[in-house]
Amino acid sequence: VYTDPRFTLPYPTDGCRLILEDKILEFEERMNDLRAALARAAHRMATAFEGIKARQLERLGDAYNDSDYDFDPTRRVNFSWSYPSLEVSEYLQKLSPAIYHREVEHMRLQFEEACRMKEQEMAEDTVKALDNLVERLTASQSGDKPKTFRDNTVAKIFDLLDESEKQLSENQIGGSLRQYFQQVKKVIGDRDNNLPNTLRRNEALQRTVRTGLSAVADAIFEQALDAPRRKVVRKSRVKED
Repeated sequence: VYTDPRFTLPYPTDGCRLILEDKILEFEERMNDLRAALARAAHRMATAFEGIKARQLERLGDAYNDSDYDFDPTRRVNFSWSYPSLEVSEYLQKLSPAIYHREVEHMRLQFEEACRMKEQEMAEDTVKALDNLVERLTASQSGDKPKTFRDNTVAKIFDLLDESEKQLSENQIGGSLRQYFQQVKKVIGDRDNNLPNTLRRNEALQRTVRTGLSAVADAIFEQALDAPRRKVVRKSRVKED
């Protein structure tokens, strides 16, 4: 949930994410549920811990050291979160206008970097989803039929497009990717639950979709992804001659 795009966006500072104010209550509820689930798991572990120590004593004999197991899961297993303000204090403006304006500019650059990071995430997710379907629709060099794929392989692309459009609307980010999302829609059309079965039966449609999505993925890969991310996004890929 911490990195769930429904709740938060990346931020350049380690351990921090951006969240819209209207998402805080929903995020808080979800995080409390997760912390409660973790607490229950820690309690179960604590209950079983004496049995674990007994088995280790039997296994290790004289090498067993009780201090190695001085661990209380109910106290040590936990996580927390907070909502620090990212606004520059007005007090700085009174203290030193130069420092205040410097910090305001720094904050502006941080937000710009946060938007860039999110756009990179969106571009990477899109390339991976498109590459996955293209690979499933690509016959091997030995002349075998294309690999089989599940319905959710196609559904994930529609889900990605829906989420991307929502991000574009809510956060005013990813504008440079909008053209690519539109191109994907032109290739596969609107959401259609019958599309997976149609693709399996229609080889001509397979070729059209494969060629179209491959072209979009290549364009995003070359034009929208930073060089460092390219190395991890595509280690290998089946390409159509």
